[in-house]
Amino acid sequence: MIKKYIIAAFLVSSFSAIGADNLKYDEKKRLVCELTYLSPEFSDLFVGDMRSGWLRVKDDYYQSVEVGGWAIYDYGDRSLNSNSTLYINDIVGSIVKVNKKTGGIKMQFKSDDNIRMHWSCMIGRHLKNNKEN
Repeated sequence: MIKKYIIAAFLVSSFSAIGADNLKYDEKKRLVCELTYLSPEFSDLFVGDMRSGWLRVKDDYYQSVEVGGWAIYDYGDRSLNSNSTLYINDIVGSIVKVNKKTGGIKMQFKSDDNIRMHWSCMIGRHLKNNKEN
């Protein structure tokens, strides 16, 4: 019961937050995510952990997805953005695919370990006013 209240308070504060940057994005949405799959295992990140993040798109040129400090971004030529899907393949070969309708996010980081993460996210509304007051 307490966990539900903590998650609810976290969601309310996350969705009402205004971003720290003041660039006017075409699409800037708050993410609140639960980790559903992780390979390999980490000592400080576990399946079931909750993290917040951002989905950002500017002029279909800059796209980024960040969850809990894990970020994949690109400047235009290796990305696909539609109403239902955002796909980014960054310069070093890391990949993220976002299903905007279900909130499913799959991340794979190019490294010796080939880190793979699946997140189940609630995607907030587009934040039109990005300026801090």
